[in-house]
Amino acid sequence: MTNAYENGVVLAGISAGSACWFEACLTDSFGPLTALEDGLGLLSGSFCPHYNSEPGRPETFTAAVHHGDLPAGVGLDDGAAAKFVNGRLEVVFSADPAADLHPVS
Repeated sequence: MTNAYENGVVLAGISAGSACWFEACLTDSFGPLTALEDGLGLLSGSFCPHYNSEPGRPETFTAAVHHGDLPAGVGLDDGAAAKFVNGRLEVVFSADPAADLHPVS
């Protein structure tokens, strides 16, 4: 994956499929919402999918970042997509005017 990314291949994903590109994420894949720090690290920081649609995600993600359980990162609402180029956020697309990307530090 790293080789593909470094050679310009477009990598995409939804939910855990987008969280995996980051260093860390907030997940409920194994039970309650928890910090997970074993991402691929192609994008620095942490990620929280479903930021606007699943109860407790914004509060839990913000608390995890503030307590040092996760590095600073971004939460992404359902209905939004973020495009990163060379590790930097380039643009956020939204199918819903209320959906966005939320920096948390």
